[in-house]
Amino acid sequence: EVFCEEDNNLDVYTRAASPVLETALQRGGYGTVFAFGQTGSGKTHTMMGSPEEDGMFTLAIKDFFLKAESLMQEHSLTMHIGLFELYQKKIFDLLNDRK
Repeated sequence: EVFCEEDNNLDVYTRAASPVLETALQRGGYGTVFAFGQTGSGKTHTMMGSPEEDGMFTLAIKDFFLKAESLMQEHSLTMHIGLFELYQKKIFDLLNDRK
């Protein structure tokens, strides 16, 4: 789905990322969400957010724990998180100081 500049991060999360999380929780497995675009197009803001607006990472973690709470009463859950940036043929681990 393509979003426009009027869409806020919650709009993007609700329409694009939340269904991925929901499917992974209900069926098990993996989910991937990524932002693609030109430099300066808002990818970092969309994924990381700002002090005024949560990004996809924060929204997904909050949503995971809300939804997982009821599932954990019946099942054991394991979650693995990876946050990466691909830039000019290089990959940066955002959970490990971009190494």
